Order: sequence, then C-alpha cells, then structure tokens
Amino acid sequence: MTLDLAALPDLLRAARPRRHRWAYRWRRAAVAVVLRPGPAGPELLLIQRAERQGDPWSGDVALPGGMAGPLDRCAHDVAAREVQEEVGLHLPPPLGRLHEQLAFEPRTLRPMPLTPLVYTVPPDTEVRPDGREVVAARWVPWSVLADPSRRSRRRRRIGPLHLAWPHVDIGAAWLWGLTLRVVDDLAEHAGR
Repeated sequence: MTLDLAALPDLLRAARPRRHRWAYRWRRAAVAVVLRPGPAGPELLLIQRAERQGDPWSGDVALPGGMAGPLDRCAHDVAAREVQEEVGLHLPPPLGRLHEQLAFEPRTLRPMPLTPLVYTVPPDTEVRPDGREVVAARWVPWSVLADPSRRSRRRRRIGPLHLAWPHVDIGAAWLWGLTLRVVDDLAEHAGR
C-alpha cells in the first residue's frame, strides 16, 4: 500500500480515532509517527531503545515517544518533549492522530493509553540519538514497511508467555508489537 503524504492531512481530519475514555485516571503516553519525503517515497522515523534492566521492551525498535510528565498538557506536549529528548528533533504541529492503543507501563505493567500523533518534516531532516534512551535512529522507507514479503510471525517471550507475534523485517532489525500496530493503523487510515 502506498502512502501519499500530500493527502494524509485530509485523511486524518476525516478519521474518527478511538480513544480510551474510561481510562482517564491512568498514566498516559504518546508517540510521534514522524514521516518525511524520501528519494523512493515516504520514510518513517524509527528508533532503537537502549538496553535496560527490567524493561521488557529494551533494545526494541520503536516510534519515538514516552509517558506523560507532570507539565505535559496534551499528547502533543508529550510527543514533542520526548522526541526532542530522544533524537533532538523539534516537531511541528501534528497533522492528526491515529487510534489510541493500550500499552503497559514498563515497570508496573499497568494499562496505559498511548496516543499516536502523525507529523511530517522536510526531506533533509536529520536526527541525533541521545545515546542514553535511544542508541540508534533511522528513516525506514514506507515501501519496506508495506512489503508483504517482509512479514512473518516470530516467537517472543513476554513474561511467562511464549507467543507468535507478527513481525516486519526492516533490515538488521524487526518491527513488532505496539509499534507495528501503530504502523498498520497508519496504513489503514492512508488506504481510505
């Protein structure tokens, strides 16, 4: 499936993203779905998390973002602050939001609503991983993410469970879990 960056603002404005209204007391989080025009079409910014003791998703490929802090007033505040801290990028206002996802706090594993916000940046935008939370960042062509031949199911252990999860081979790494759900949601919105 192709992704038309020019049409994306209208598609997102027309969308009615799901929200977890019943979860107003839970801690919240946001991620930035940052897209830029690339030589072969749109590219998505993905990060690799640092390895951390006690974090079940440490070392994984993810979207930049994180948990809301006490001064964050909205999801954009969270995403903008986290992206600045993690990769040194100042975000413009978001184009829109995708369906809220249910995530889990890394330490307590309590449910946590996560809001994905979509942004576009100029083609020459570069990022600098902070080296503490994020050890690498790269722009992945949308054509790689949308290629069905790169999809498979791989077994992962999460706590006591060993389950087969959908994965996408992005070259030297695998995209899966919550991040893949957000990417698939963007593809669904773009296909409307």
